[in-house]
Amino acid sequence: MRILLQFPEGLKQEAFKYADDLQREGHTVFLSASPSYGACDLAIDEAHYIKADKIIHFGHNKYGNINVKDIEVEYVPFYININIDFKQIVNEFKLKQYNQIAFGTTIQYIHLLDKITFYFKSHGINLLIKKGKIANEPGQLLGCDAEAVNQEEADAILVLADGLFHVLGLKPTSKPVYLLNPFNKQFRLVNEDIVKLEKKRKASLVRAAYANIFGILVSTKIGQFRLHIANNIKHHLEELGKRAYILISNEFNPMSIQNFRHLDALINTACPRIVDDVEAFKLPIVNIEDINKLYDLIAPPGFEPGSLDPKSNILDH
Repeated sequence: MRILLQFPEGLKQEAFKYADDLQREGHTVFLSASPSYGACDLAIDEAHYIKADKIIHFGHNKYGNINVKDIEVEYVPFYININIDFKQIVNEFKLKQYNQIAFGTTIQYIHLLDKITFYFKSHGINLLIKKGKIANEPGQLLGCDAEAVNQEEADAILVLADGLFHVLGLKPTSKPVYLLNPFNKQFRLVNEDIVKLEKKRKASLVRAAYANIFGILVSTKIGQFRLHIANNIKHHLEELGKRAYILISNEFNPMSIQNFRHLDALINTACPRIVDDVEAFKLPIVNIEDINKLYDLIAPPGFEPGSLDPKSNILDH
């Protein structure tokens, strides 16, 4: 069997070991050297070029309803076992009378969910576990899906993750949001960080309202391809007297985008976390979830483009 192995950056050092094992079994093995940002980013092009029978994608689990028809895809999640003393957290939650906690974590720690839930329950605190819109497991957070912790009945939110990336996928909330980093054991409130990022997004939206020439980003990554939505937005922007151009790429480099020198703003139909890098692009960026807000700012009364589901129209390969 011809197999393509794909690893995220933090796991590429493990690649040779897996390749050697598979080659000893008689398989022909290739390693994808491209960056991998998640399960939405399968190395489809490389697999087609080498006529691979199978992609083994390490570090993540299945993303949404992605279906690769002509190549078998195997997901191999990477789990990390950690020992954390949750006593301080339990004491703080009890002191503040937080009895219902919406809990979310990343794929690396999802296998510890039952153990963590049991610990909190044995100390009188109920962890609320919910499945997100795209994430494959209950309680799992993705950079583009924080729905697991969006729970009205929660007194507070607790996220177990290595850094801010996943927790910054949350929308600002009146509930206290805590981040526990299992490596440095840091436990802190992150509401201000979430609000700061949301302010950047709102500033981009306002700046984009003054734009005349828009670049609409369309990613060729299998879990991010939304050409139908991009065409829809292009049509509506042109109806509003704007110029709009669809920019296609597998990965959007800020310097390459800046070489389209006449662009005033970007509409992003790819990974919603691209907007986190708005300073690098040096242009306002609006995600498709906010496109109707942009229309409200620039359209005359009565303009009704209809709503867009940012998770719809993903190409079924």
